[in-house]
Amino acid sequence: MFPLLIGGVAIWVLWSMSSVYEMAFAAGKALGMMKLVKLGSGLLPEEMSKYFVAMQQAAAKDGIQLTLSSGFRTMAEQVALYARYLATGSPLAAKPGYSNHQSGKAVDINVGGNNQTSPEYKWLAANAKRFGFVNTGANFSKVEYWHWDWTKP
Repeated sequence: MFPLLIGGVAIWVLWSMSSVYEMAFAAGKALGMMKLVKLGSGLLPEEMSKYFVAMQQAAAKDGIQLTLSSGFRTMAEQVALYARYLATGSPLAAKPGYSNHQSGKAVDINVGGNNQTSPEYKWLAANAKRFGFVNTGANFSKVEYWHWDWTKP
């Protein structure tokens, strides 16, 4: 366990995950190797994962279960998603090297479908910013209420 200061309040976080390294990309350029940790079925940048776990724990205290549906994406994962998008038109996917998921900034969080009425989304809308998560997907031309970008709080 370790303390994480959020809004001037120390929150104790239980955090124990194995790490891997993958190449990160932004604007089509390699950024370098990023240390990632496994969280559920996904990967998150190490620092972001601490805040995500703290957010999950805070949500759980309010009876809300937050789960990651997509975190950091490897080049192979983004290539496959983009190929599927080109072939079927769904789901929308950025060109490989251009997704915020590949830069370690974006996560997709299960919010009970693509809507603003689920308990998960309502909790996130009210609380996620304290942990550095902003629902940038709500501003996409095709709205994605599950897509959140992280900036260190």
